[in-house]
Amino acid sequence: MEFHFNPTINNQTITIPPSSRCVHFYAFLLEQNNQLLPEIWISESEEQQQQWRSIRFNQNHPFLWHASLQLNPNNCNYQFTYRLISESSNQITWLGTPSQDGRINRTTTTTTNQLDLLLNACLVQSTHHSITHIQPDIQYHRITFSAQDEIHLDKQLAEIPYELLAFERSKPVWFTPRPLIHLTELSTSLDTVLLVLADPSHNRLAVMFPISTKQQYSTIRSTSTSPLTICTEYSKDIHSPITLVLITGPCSQLSRMMAVASGAANHSPNQSQEYTPRGLGYCTWDSLGPEYKLSQVLTILDSFQAAGIDQTLDRVLLDDGWQDVSGRALAGWDANKTWLDSSSSLASAIQAIRDHHRQAIKFVGVWITITGYWHGLDPESELMRQFQLQKWTLRHHPSSDATPPSPVHWFLPSRAQLRPFWNSYFGYLKSAGVDFVKIDNQAGLDQLLNCESDATEDPSVYKITLLDLLDELIPLHFGQGDPDNKVIHSMAHSPHIWLREYPLVEEGCSSSSSRVENSQKIMRTSDDFFPDLSEPDGHRWHILSNAFMSLVAQGRGFIPDFDMTMSGHEWGGYHACMRAFSSAPIYLTDRRGQHSLPLVEQLAAPLKANPSRRAVVQARDGAGVVLSSCALGQPALDLSSATTPWGLLKVGLAAPYAGGALVGLWNVKQKQGSSEDALSTKAVDILTARDIAEAMLSLSLDDQPKLSTKQAMSPERKTSNLAVVCLRKSQDSAHDPAIHRLELLSDFEMKAEMDVPLRSSRPVVESVLDGTPEGGYEVWRIATLFDLPVETPEDCVIQVASLGLLNQFVGLCGVTISSGDDTRGTSISRHLPAADEHQESPARGEGLVTYMVDLLRRPGVGKDTHCRKPVLKKLLVQLARHPLRTIVTELRTLGRLVCAGLSSLLLFLLFSPLTLGRPARPAPPAGAHEVGPHPPESLVFESPYSASLGFLVLVHHPTPSAHHRDDGPPQTTQLASAIQIHINGHPVSLSTPLPRQQAPLSIQILDPTPSLPSPPPDIFFLRFNPHLLTQSHFVPTHQSWSIQILRPKK
Repeated sequence: MEFHFNPTINNQTITIPPSSRCVHFYAFLLEQNNQLLPEIWISESEEQQQQWRSIRFNQNHPFLWHASLQLNPNNCNYQFTYRLISESSNQITWLGTPSQDGRINRTTTTTTNQLDLLLNACLVQSTHHSITHIQPDIQYHRITFSAQDEIHLDKQLAEIPYELLAFERSKPVWFTPRPLIHLTELSTSLDTVLLVLADPSHNRLAVMFPISTKQQYSTIRSTSTSPLTICTEYSKDIHSPITLVLITGPCSQLSRMMAVASGAANHSPNQSQEYTPRGLGYCTWDSLGPEYKLSQVLTILDSFQAAGIDQTLDRVLLDDGWQDVSGRALAGWDANKTWLDSSSSLASAIQAIRDHHRQAIKFVGVWITITGYWHGLDPESELMRQFQLQKWTLRHHPSSDATPPSPVHWFLPSRAQLRPFWNSYFGYLKSAGVDFVKIDNQAGLDQLLNCESDATEDPSVYKITLLDLLDELIPLHFGQGDPDNKVIHSMAHSPHIWLREYPLVEEGCSSSSSRVENSQKIMRTSDDFFPDLSEPDGHRWHILSNAFMSLVAQGRGFIPDFDMTMSGHEWGGYHACMRAFSSAPIYLTDRRGQHSLPLVEQLAAPLKANPSRRAVVQARDGAGVVLSSCALGQPALDLSSATTPWGLLKVGLAAPYAGGALVGLWNVKQKQGSSEDALSTKAVDILTARDIAEAMLSLSLDDQPKLSTKQAMSPERKTSNLAVVCLRKSQDSAHDPAIHRLELLSDFEMKAEMDVPLRSSRPVVESVLDGTPEGGYEVWRIATLFDLPVETPEDCVIQVASLGLLNQFVGLCGVTISSGDDTRGTSISRHLPAADEHQESPARGEGLVTYMVDLLRRPGVGKDTHCRKPVLKKLLVQLARHPLRTIVTELRTLGRLVCAGLSSLLLFLLFSPLTLGRPARPAPPAGAHEVGPHPPESLVFESPYSASLGFLVLVHHPTPSAHHRDDGPPQTTQLASAIQIHINGHPVSLSTPLPRQQAPLSIQILDPTPSLPSPPPDIFFLRFNPHLLTQSHFVPTHQSWSIQILRPKK
């Protein structure tokens, strides 16, 4: 029986910034024991005559205690230790010896900023330096060095106690996150592509990475000369200057600082387009392996149907094993004859997949590699010889085995034949019915050493030419802007792909001299999902690696893809929950007969427009990322350490369209001993106010997240009221999840909480997760409480929060909050660009007539060169490629516009006289003030899913006497008199509810939390069961549900 304290003692020194006002301490006991009580003892002096005082811990959980030390403004140094008291025997046990006491060192405002030392070390050797202030507290530095193979920064940097996070090229095609506590721990043989250095003494950090270009790529390594060395490999002929990017800012804004690097922070996700949910995908890789046949694919689809999952699938990815190869080299475009056991060609095979089970499969994709196949192209193939094959020698990556790669040569098309080769390949696939491709082994191009067929060929130029060519050809062959028809970039972790910048086409579009062209690329962020691992460590590492790599991927403009998973696997829920935190398509790789419909139902929900079909409930933009409180230094190391129970992986996902955020928690401890020990290893952590503020922070550079009502977005309101909720599945699978834990946060100020140092951030909720697959993760929903307008001072205050879909992992993402005074139900969370912000024309992807009409409606769009030129270029390309079809389309559009205009004119002439008899609006009395924008009269929650929804309603009574009156009506009756609910325009009664299975709406009264002021509000948990309304034909057919909550008319 052992207590685990955080922070620990053992002569550990905790450095905190000057802004710290308190330090929080925690004690965790693996097994409940009512006989022992922990205490912390504090001394504010290091002299021999020390004055010690005790601080009692408060027990907030059966296994967890909390204490807080309020810091003396005049004191900067403290010592602390712990002791245990036995209540039964009054026995006292001190932990450690006096020499092992912990220390707290609060720095002063005059303490040297350690990041300034890093910046100065870079500037000493630089030839040029520019700085851009992205925000008052975020600075973007571009530092230029003269061309040289190695730049050795000051070796004295090794003596500075940074908290580090290195992203290391641990495999030839994958980056890996690696937390460090000392610069000398940087690898001397493996490339670090991006480095995060934190200065805890000032609560600031720096994101540091060298830029790769067409002529070179640069990385960071530790050398004998300096622990921080920038190493560069040049092309054959050109040695150009080296650029280092250094972004500095507060520790809590790590994800936003990453976004600054690519320009992703300058533009919010485009939410003006209607959200269209997608289905799940099926991938053959782990399901069937590399040696499979078409008939087996159809058999798996039958297996999905038998499990009731077929109506959730809408895409199939044919992974490795279908191609016509000779050995390990590509020999032809079509599928191999062995694979085509029940069809004659790739085209007929794809059609057979589409026709299976009433054409439920809408999209079929195929796997290829960027070199044709793993070992390039077959030089004996008559088809391949048309493309002037060249013989390339390969290099050996230091992370590979000691033996050189086999084979040591690849045959690839000459640079002049790259375009014909890929046009032919993509053209054949598209003609066969392929909708999208997964391109593997992209970072394998870095293995190219020299071309034996042409000594003048530069491997760097060849590689960049191929990468740029694919970026150009993929949209032409597989569609532009369609989220379902995109390439999946896999095994693509190369500096030339992730850290390359492109010259700007136009001047004045950016504060930097280049831009990143990765927008909306779907990028695999980790090594493969390995379902056959017998140990839990691999599954936990996969989750941890993706959470950290998501940080960099989104910082470079990618959509993170966390790889496929299995619904019937022991660790299926553990993985599937993480997949839902990304907006990339989710693929199952189930084996025949090994499915789990209950897990699929946590990933997907029936559609309102077609209840027989399910669609995935997942992040709508980007993906969740690791929160800064567990991303750096010792907290990051503790995540996987089995020597301490402290440390849960925290993944935050902002959902501004839903007025909230999600935080996923995972136990990712690596085993110490047997597998049984790993499964019994508990992990504990605290969700703090800073964590919650950081999770709600979107990547845009606005000070406040884009909440979803005018009231919440008003400039005079800088605080929010939040509900922090964790749902737990009911023992009875027929029932919806119940609220396991609820905390209410009043007047939550986002910016202020973000600025609080890590050790000083107030605890909100604690979490203890075990090591089992089903108990090793949980999701917390953070929902904004929105006020319904108050008409008179006597009115009670009513607040409403949406908890989203109740049965899905990230159910909050399944709902959009709208303003009730918008009769169209349009979400006001949609981004409205600022005057100085580039606006994307809605005419993109449409015709010239539509574009010209849009220019007349929005003249500002025509002035935006950044927006105008790409649109015009695209329209001209479309006209050149398909002149006849384009002209016919334009004439049809023009005809529709003329008909619409004549109809509007006719209606105006017929009905406008009716308005003449209406009384004019009375003029306001003299001296009266004009009424400003009114708050929304109601709240509207919209969802395209036909699944159970949850809402919290808080009723604050104006006087204590109005609260819990014994002689008054029941609380449910009070709620029915306080609010009205309309569902798709139809009022729904809030009278005494029937049992949950029988009522479209059910009400549960919740006990108030202890943190609420007195008198506490009445708290109601409303469940909306839309399938009951559908069955009773109460609501006509709509594309989505619309739940309107408003006050009754007086």
